[in-house]
Amino acid sequence: MHDQYIFDIYVTEHGEFSLRKVRSSFLIKRSWMKLISDGVALPLPSRVENFHNIPGKIINQPVINLLPGDIVLEGYELESFKGKKGVRVFPWIYRISGFDRYEKFFSFERNWNSLKTQMRHQGMQRDLLAGKKTLAAMVRVAHAMRQGMILTESSAEIEKEKEHI
Repeated sequence: MHDQYIFDIYVTEHGEFSLRKVRSSFLIKRSWMKLISDGVALPLPSRVENFHNIPGKIINQPVINLLPGDIVLEGYELESFKGKKGVRVFPWIYRISGFDRYEKFFSFERNWNSLKTQMRHQGMQRDLLAGKKTLAAMVRVAHAMRQGMILTESSAEIEKEKEHI
């Protein structure tokens, strides 16, 4: 059975960020979403093998209001297909969203290596930089946000962001 819904991020009339289920334009085979509230301890990225290793509540509600410090991790498995060489591909889409230490909203779903490079340049501890899987990268971003690091889609935007804080 396919899940026909994904979570969409939107701003309420009161200026709060919320998540709501919306119909997906692509076939989703499986999905999961976890809410990590402020104050919940995060594991080392290198110890995250699957979404069960990530603390937090599994989200099933149709609408969720995000509070400062909340972090949401999502994973969507799309319908598999055969690639050019006849090998079956099982694509996943991942996203991490929430509020950083400065209560500024963030959302990332790609460029994990670029984000890791930015964290390394900003002095992230070595044990938090370990781990190669996408889930480890998402947990690493959560650690960075809690530490007050400034991450952007492109590293050229970092200096511009620092000027506004």
